Amino acid sequence: MCTPVSYCFLSFFAHLVNVLGYRDFLAPVCMLLLEKSANRVVRQSPDEIQNSLVLPIMLFQQTSYEIQIHVGRFISLIAGRS
Repeated sequence: MCTPVSYCFLSFFAHLVNVLGYRDFLAPVCMLLLEKSANRVVRQSPDEIQNSLVLPIMLFQQTSYEIQIHVGRFISLIAGRS
């Protein structure tokens, strides 16, 4: 059985992004995971906020620095258009 941080979810999303390609799909998957928890974050305590953000952060940290930089630039570009 999976832990609350959900190793099962981490494994699923890591496999999904691996199959689709980290370079092209890590940013969209992380942004979707963040969007899912964004509405709850406003009403949560600091500990609950940290737990809500664990999955996208751990998924992001499993990649190489080159991919992290690429994804960070992509997210910054998208955020700049808003």
